[in-house]
Amino acid sequence: MASRRAQKDLRKQMRAGAPSESFRHKMELGAFAGKQVRVTPPGQEKMSEVLKEFVEPYVGFLKSKATYRMLLDIGVIAWNAALFPVERRQAELRDGLSGILPPDAVDLKADFLSMVEALIARKDAHFASIRRLIVSFEFSEEDSYLAVASLLVETPEA
Repeated sequence: MASRRAQKDLRKQMRAGAPSESFRHKMELGAFAGKQVRVTPPGQEKMSEVLKEFVEPYVGFLKSKATYRMLLDIGVIAWNAALFPVERRQAELRDGLSGILPPDAVDLKADFLSMVEALIARKDAHFASIRRLIVSFEFSEEDSYLAVASLLVETPEA
């Protein structure tokens, strides 16, 4: 177990915007093996700040930090779906929902889709120029720290 001093230093580092070593290590494994993981590429927005701003209209309805994590999950699904051409979004949403909602939750699914569609419209209206796919995020309920890993998506040619 880490000492109190080490935990305090880690929290300070996280507040300063540096990702935790475990998050960086996770990103450097698997599909990212052998690739350089940049915290924030030069000239780019911090995706953690962008994601917070993206879900901001819904924060007032939340009752806990655990529900904030769920809002972030929904926000990531909506954000990534918005990066696909309109004709592919429904298929991508179905794939995203299959791992989250039970198949028999029809009413919940309708509410969820309504919220996701509103977030997609928000992405298209206010964040259209940011073409980065969110591949993972880490959220600490203890101190509300958020780290986001993303990839630049090439704009499809017209």
